[in-house]
Amino acid sequence: MSPPEDSRTRKRSANETQAEGSDLRAEGSDLRAPYSGAHYENICAKYLQKEGYRILERNYRTRLGEIDIIAKDGEDIVFFEVKGGKDFPPPFTRVTPFKLKKILLTVQHYLHQLPDKDYRHVRVDVLSVTLPDMQIRHFKDITAH
Repeated sequence: MSPPEDSRTRKRSANETQAEGSDLRAEGSDLRAPYSGAHYENICAKYLQKEGYRILERNYRTRLGEIDIIAKDGEDIVFFEVKGGKDFPPPFTRVTPFKLKKILLTVQHYLHQLPDKDYRHVRVDVLSVTLPDMQIRHFKDITAH
């Protein structure tokens, strides 16, 4: 005969565990980042417009990857990766070699889709927004092509 179950020894079903996990995430929501990627992208789009860039597209997606913002800077076409978050470690450090490779493949895909070449140079920049001051750091031409 097996011992009677009490609340400490009874195995939980998958549904009970999942429900408890959801409750914990809701209670611990203050542990998550206070802003979404879209929020940082909106801040950066406004910054770029003030700096004289003309926004062509936002959130360009392919199966290869995503480009947050595509803009014209004079005769140059610029592809932006936006990172935001706490100031330590700085958000721009999350642009890894793997992420950069995906960005470059997506850039190539975008350029092949253009009907005509109305740009002189292609650039990949990173915009890093830090909390709590929302300071923007602009890293130009991170691939130095």
